[in-house]
Amino acid sequence: MLLRWLAYATMAICAALLTAGLWPGHLAQFYSQLWNWAFAWLWILSPLLLPLALGLMLGLAVWLWRFPPQGFRAFPTRPVTAAALTVAVTAILLMLQVPQRIGLLLSRHALQAQLDTIDRSRQQPQVSLNQQLGIYQVEAYSVDYTGEVYFHTATSEVPGLISGQRHHGLLYSRRPERRSLAVNGLATTYLGGGWYLYTAQASYFHRWHF
Repeated sequence: MLLRWLAYATMAICAALLTAGLWPGHLAQFYSQLWNWAFAWLWILSPLLLPLALGLMLGLAVWLWRFPPQGFRAFPTRPVTAAALTVAVTAILLMLQVPQRIGLLLSRHALQAQLDTIDRSRQQPQVSLNQQLGIYQVEAYSVDYTGEVYFHTATSEVPGLISGQRHHGLLYSRRPERRSLAVNGLATTYLGGGWYLYTAQASYFHRWHF
């Protein structure tokens, strides 16, 4: 029964991750909050971790001694298999950026309509927008000197001991070299039709004042 509920919980978490993946930056925000939460609790519980681990090991040894397993058939494989398959499929979909591609598909018409109103012939710093474009809440956009347009949708904290921020959103570019162009502080993933996911360090957008 416990393994079955753990399998249900695993499926629910995977579904939540795939749903969050529709929006650029939401997964990064989730990971950052999870890291901060885990680090805070680890710091609070650190004096108890060793006694707790020893107690769990002792309890497991006593349980196995009093209730020895009755062979492999007694182990409930279905919940474990279902959970493992769910995690594997979720990992593959996230690596292939499938949720993000679906999000772009649902929002492409609205994004393109907004794109057609932007003057890409000149560089523009941060232009406040605060509009719902498809499923995306776009806070602002910027145009760089090459005519590429950045739609800023989210900001996340860098997880770890070093503080900092990262910006997330969608980038539109018709430059053929953009797909292979490496820029310090900027990571992009091509989605199709000239659209990219981007993640940038705060320093990259310093000139846009994000």
